Amino acid sequence: MSNETRMKKLLLFLTALTITTSTATAVVSCSTIDVRIRQSFASWSYTSKTDQPIFGEVFNTDKTINEPYFSYWFIQQVLTSSGHMNTDKPWNQLLNNNSGIAWPYPNTTNIEEIDSNWFYYTINTIQTGKINITDLKTFFIYMTIYNPIMILENSQIFKYQYSREKSAIKIEYLYKTTNDIEKYIETINSKYTTFYKETVEVKYLKLVPYFLPIEEAKQRIKNLVNTLIRILTIMSPTFVVTLNVNTNRY
Repeated sequence: MSNETRMKKLLLFLTALTITTSTATAVVSCSTIDVRIRQSFASWSYTSKTDQPIFGEVFNTDKTINEPYFSYWFIQQVLTSSGHMNTDKPWNQLLNNNSGIAWPYPNTTNIEEIDSNWFYYTINTIQTGKINITDLKTFFIYMTIYNPIMILENSQIFKYQYSREKSAIKIEYLYKTTNDIEKYIETINSKYTTFYKETVEVKYLKLVPYFLPIEEAKQRIKNLVNTLIRILTIMSPTFVVTLNVNTNRY
């Protein structure tokens, strides 16, 4: 089966998907999404003052990219421009709360690699009322759902190549059939469930209220994967985005 035939079959499947957000549920035609995204691409700009993820800058001063922050930032722009999936708060806002404390950086985008002291510090700040609970919940959603799907190399839904000279982003899907997608969703579900049951409920029981319940997490995972697949498959496998990149931090 040729790649073109495979993609046509996948696209037929994708046209039946329902895209769900926190505020509304709607089925939107591929052509509508395509227009929205392409229009937003025409005016894309990046500045490290406002678009820097929580763990580091997307672009270096010479406009080369930093991994894996570029991947997260790129997908966030696609989701935002499509109008169907709000990524809650940008990374750079999560720790800038009004609690009067400096919530420490966990220094990793993989929740399974965070040092236990970080979790205990977080528990202490909760008990002393010095942490923004909404931001904490959002943070755990990023770490357990968004990050595995968007930026962790062993579980990304696609890979890309960025050309600094041409500002070209080439997308390659790692899951090309409906069966692949369903297996992928189950893999992410299992990853979340395992961490929830074997780590959070065992080591950090006081943090349970700040993680999504398993069934709610599964729905969020399904919605995010389906949204990404639907949006990105309507674009050409290779397309050029003209980026206005400002790397001045001050």
